[in-house]
Amino acid sequence: MLLTITPDNSTQYKYIRTVNATYGSEAVQCLERVYQRARELTPDLPANVSFTIKQNGRKGRSIVLGHFLRGAFDNGTICSPEDAVHEINISGDCLSRGPLQVLQTVLHEAVHALCAVRGIKETTRQNRYHNKKFVQVAEELSLTYDDPQNYRLTINKQGEEVLKLVPDVTIGFSNVCITDETRELYKKELDMLMSDLPINKGRPVAPRSIPRTQPKVFTVFPPKTPESNEYQIRVFGPKKYEDQVDFLVPHVRVWSELTLGVMVGLLDYAGVATDKDEDLLATNDYLMALAGDHIEFPQEVDTLVSLINDNKFTYHEKEMA
Repeated sequence: MLLTITPDNSTQYKYIRTVNATYGSEAVQCLERVYQRARELTPDLPANVSFTIKQNGRKGRSIVLGHFLRGAFDNGTICSPEDAVHEINISGDCLSRGPLQVLQTVLHEAVHALCAVRGIKETTRQNRYHNKKFVQVAEELSLTYDDPQNYRLTINKQGEEVLKLVPDVTIGFSNVCITDETRELYKKELDMLMSDLPINKGRPVAPRSIPRTQPKVFTVFPPKTPESNEYQIRVFGPKKYEDQVDFLVPHVRVWSELTLGVMVGLLDYAGVATDKDEDLLATNDYLMALAGDHIEFPQEVDTLVSLINDNKFTYHEKEMA
């Protein structure tokens, strides 16, 4: 620890945590070990890749977990694809989300590296939109775009709502995800990230920023119309719920300390669509912690999903269970 004297009052002291000079080096070594395993499985991956870490990936309202820069260290010289030295940058936001997210991000950027040496144009629109060529190469590294989070409700030619695998309008097919095969192929590396990555140091990482509030009543009503698949969700404080319960239409309800945005996100993850927007960042943190077996799925969400699926909508007594 460093001891410093505050300029406004020399009798008051302020302790500042010292910076561990090896922290960044250790983190980079962990990332390099993951990439080395990827090269063992996919020998075409370039060896000339340098890993860097930046403070965070916040860019406006979005978060960038990783970035690949072709020929970052070529100093303006013209190099062959084999001789070029590339950069893979991993953000602090990525590191804080745990081993699974780190593995997925490193492999995502490795896809770009593989495209670079093969001369494949895998992105357009200032490198933001990832095309189908990107997906094809990603599959070689055991990543897939065919993941539940990439399906969207669309209307088919018969006018029916169906789930369809579609690209994001801005980043295209960027969100390639790890699979059970990926976990198996990189089992040692995942264990290493949990034990050796400085931010983890062997301790289970709880969700980084799961907002919680005072307990309240989450109340879900049936969709407004038979054609709609969105359930109406409302939040009441205990007193307000007690005052209105006699006037509410049939509903299901649970107590929870989760925020509305996280509750909506977890319900959507469980297959229940609602009429409110989710907190994407906080929900993603929660799901990553679930995937790493660091926390359990909230019991109140399971209860709410079961009540909805079993069509248990009814009037309730004033006394809350």
